[in-house]
Amino acid sequence: MSFTGKEGDPITREIAKAWINNYQESESAREPEKTVIKAHFFGKDKILKLLNNDECVGIRIYYGMDENNTKQILLTGVKSDMNDILPDDMNSASEDGSIILEFSWPCPPYCGNVDI
Repeated sequence: MSFTGKEGDPITREIAKAWINNYQESESAREPEKTVIKAHFFGKDKILKLLNNDECVGIRIYYGMDENNTKQILLTGVKSDMNDILPDDMNSASEDGSIILEFSWPCPPYCGNVDI
């Protein structure tokens, strides 16, 4: 099996809203003292850097936990053979789009008019 770059399907706004609400309610019940993060924003330039690698057919999203026990998401480009496109050096990014994205802008506080 391999990826083609056509994976994933759209869903309705109604379903998206229901799933997001389910998550928010679950997280609020599990950790009522914490602010539940609704979303993460990544800038277009950074996403395009991932996608513009010649071997990239899509993006993989990882869930992570930082040193402060805060949930994070990380993005990598992915090749058609289903392997991540990663920088050669463990401490750097490559000009060809071999990067791992994080340091997103979480909502809240960076939300605007979020209404899914």
